[in-house]
Amino acid sequence: MPRTALHLRGRILVLLFLGVAVFGTVNAWVFRSLMLRSLGDSLAAQGQALTELLAEESAPYLLRRDHLGLDRLLASYRSRYPDTFYILIYDAQGGVATSTFAGRVPAFLSARRALGSQSRFRTEDTYFQDFETPILGGSLGTARLGLSESAIRSRAAFGESAILGMVMLFLLAGVAGSFLIAQNVHRDALRLSSAVETFRLEGPIPDLPVQRRDELGLVARAVQDMMGRLKELQQEHLELLARFRDADRLSSVGLIASGLAHDINNPLSGLLASLERLARRPGDAEQVAAYLPPMTEAARHIQEVLQRLLLFVRHPRYTEASVDLAEVAQKAHLLVGHRLPEGVSLSLQVPPGLPPVAFDPASLLQILVNILINAMDAMEGRPGQITFQAAQDQGRVTATLLDQGAGMTPEALARAFDPLFTTKPPGQGTGLGLAIARQMMRDHGGDIGLASGLNEGTRVTLVFREEGA
Repeated sequence: MPRTALHLRGRILVLLFLGVAVFGTVNAWVFRSLMLRSLGDSLAAQGQALTELLAEESAPYLLRRDHLGLDRLLASYRSRYPDTFYILIYDAQGGVATSTFAGRVPAFLSARRALGSQSRFRTEDTYFQDFETPILGGSLGTARLGLSESAIRSRAAFGESAILGMVMLFLLAGVAGSFLIAQNVHRDALRLSSAVETFRLEGPIPDLPVQRRDELGLVARAVQDMMGRLKELQQEHLELLARFRDADRLSSVGLIASGLAHDINNPLSGLLASLERLARRPGDAEQVAAYLPPMTEAARHIQEVLQRLLLFVRHPRYTEASVDLAEVAQKAHLLVGHRLPEGVSLSLQVPPGLPPVAFDPASLLQILVNILINAMDAMEGRPGQITFQAAQDQGRVTATLLDQGAGMTPEALARAFDPLFTTKPPGQGTGLGLAIARQMMRDHGGDIGLASGLNEGTRVTLVFREEGA
């Protein structure tokens, strides 16, 4: 199974982590913002009410000019309301009458707040809201109070931390659950992939995760149905192939019978006619001497046709060996070299170091002799050259025989491998040489090919089985 950049388990976990992280962070930020706004509004309402109450309760002390009582009032407010950051009482002229500051009043609080100015401030480490209410309509001064936001910010931070904690718990639970789910899906996906890779038409359908009720189960059931259908189609194919073989066998029988009738009938007719003439005058020695050679030749031709036919029909037992192509080509040259027509030369071009081929030596010699004889017959009456070449291409050894003879018509080329088909004159060919050569080549894991054109010569190509195959 090819490896991907990131397995399904990893993708699910990464997406889950990113989704939960983004969702949790956004939710925590929104929660904090809403909580701060809500608590801030509540603090603002509380501060406004406290300031108004302070203005009302401080008025009698201001009328009596009881500064000591006013200080106790401010101290009681700070003790009763822990969020109180400061309290100031301005006189009617805007100066600071009293405050909760032990020392100097900060500069931004030393004077009354301008109308419409901000009501929220920040010191180095504290946010606070500022409230201001006139005392008796401003005739006695103004009460100013600051409430710290530390408590509400602490509560908001705690709520944010609680949400983030819940997000982390959810993330851990989600990661664990997703890992188990992804592991289960990954395991069944591997089963499905392995089943597809190991499926063979001749074997049983492998185990598939068809019991799942999710999308992977649907895919598994579809693959199982497809495998079952493929096996059915394979069976139908084999049955049709058997029928075609029977039909082809009958067609071959008819073709062979037709060829035999033509190829054997002529010499047999001549043989019978000669016997009849000899029977009329059995004592005529001159007549016997005249008829015996053609009768013997006719009988031998019939015998050769039948022997080649038996060789074609029967699959002979081969004895494969590591055969040197150059050596076999030289033997074939020695066997048929005497048949070279006048003006025709034969060139053997086998490079040194060519790997041997796995072949039955006698069969390979028979093939080379046959195609050499065909090439010599095609060169009859034409000067020129017959070239035998061998080479290695991508691990396979090929041999090519090229002649400069008359060539073949497209119709003859299409039937060149048909049993008992020949372009030679009657009595000079059986029509089984190329058919037997192709059968032998294919029996050894190779093949033979023909290329020819009228008056363009003929090229015969032998492709041998790849070494070690």
